[in-house]
Amino acid sequence: MAARIAIVEDTETIADELERVIKTDPDLTCIGKFGSAELAIRKLPALMPDLCILDIGLPGMNGIAALKILRKKLPQMKIVVFTVFEDSEYIIDAIQNGASGY
Repeated sequence: MAARIAIVEDTETIADELERVIKTDPDLTCIGKFGSAELAIRKLPALMPDLCILDIGLPGMNGIAALKILRKKLPQMKIVVFTVFEDSEYIIDAIQNGASGY
């Protein structure tokens, strides 16, 4: 069975490119793209993804705050933080809050 991946990214072109890359591998499937943390938090529990690619710089709730909530709602889901931020504080914060990778 293909790994189920969700994308939480507010920049549509980036989300589309991530989805395109995921679709090149028959062992992966993109189960949804979400432009905000709030929407992802509402929708992901019903979709049960194996992995979430999560942007930090989201409008409204940021990715670190969403990470904390998603980790509690979906403890089995892996979360990879995806961002342009290179600040070590973001990396440490993401890993301390349960990110599987950065």
